[in-house]
Amino acid sequence: MRSMKRHRLAVGLAAVLLVLVTGCQPPPVRTIDYRRVVILSDSLFWGFGLIPGNPQLQPILQPMLTGAGVELRMLGGSAATPLEQNWTAQLRAVVANWNPDLIILASTIPVAVNDNRRLLAVEWAKLGFTAASRGADVWRISPPALVPGTLYDAQYSQDLPGLRSLQDLGVKYGAPNRPVVLDLQPTIDACPGGRISDGLHFNETGQRCLANDLFRRITRREPPR
Repeated sequence: MRSMKRHRLAVGLAAVLLVLVTGCQPPPVRTIDYRRVVILSDSLFWGFGLIPGNPQLQPILQPMLTGAGVELRMLGGSAATPLEQNWTAQLRAVVANWNPDLIILASTIPVAVNDNRRLLAVEWAKLGFTAASRGADVWRISPPALVPGTLYDAQYSQDLPGLRSLQDLGVKYGAPNRPVVLDLQPTIDACPGGRISDGLHFNETGQRCLANDLFRRITRREPPR
């Protein structure tokens, strides 16, 4: 039954995308020497306003990248979702005006996944296609596991597999030549005490662990001490 539902979703998504992208495939990646990087994310990187100091990724990662000759721009926001905040429009504007070399996509909360499966899959296809449309490399971050027994674990864990599947399906249709999916789980697991009690969000220690991981991946260098 699940495979039949996935097949119907894939067929419907393919039909919609024929209209959206007129059968075009994004151009090949033009460079892996990244100098302009965009991260489009929700509170995974933007932080959770109720945490003292609201630890975020950008204040930690940006100076590290600047020292390596890489510019960083952040899109999205805390409590942002691809559908409600129209991530594709945000991304289209920055691709047109700034032409980044690398775009990293991360959405972690499976809000109403079961009610909006086709819309969400199409949105991810549009995100993938838009991100890659001028030759930027595109990485998608797989939504990490939630800490067992916590608030967000109780609310969302059962929907995480569906969210990962929809993101994967969408980007495979929208940008089939951008296959990179980042799994941050090993980094999270190796960062004890990096998450707060809600089971999802990161304190400053956690954001620093994530910043170090992303710095290594983006620059292929060890982070500064």
